[in-house]
Amino acid sequence: MRPGRQPVPLPALVTDPKLLERLSAKLRNPKNFGSRFWFVKVRPQGRKEYFWADEVRVKHGGALVAYRREGSELVINLAFSSSEWTALARASATDGTALCITDCPP
Repeated sequence: MRPGRQPVPLPALVTDPKLLERLSAKLRNPKNFGSRFWFVKVRPQGRKEYFWADEVRVKHGGALVAYRREGSELVINLAFSSSEWTALARASATDGTALCITDCPP
């Protein structure tokens, strides 16, 4: 939790109609979670998980963390432990294919 903020009691999240509408509207538009489209290959099947994020970082120890920008702050969207993912790339928002990937000589 950010400094200076008080936790919101759980019943308020469930019963406040204005808060529910605001959260629901945000969830309906995936671009609210970032401006760039990404995919990550996850273990064990190697399937691709697609998501929106403004920034993605590989943390010390290999954890992959995706962030969205809220004002001047970065807020975590989702994270994968080092044992959960094998590859990360920017993805085309139109067809999901990898962007900026080229073959590199060995």
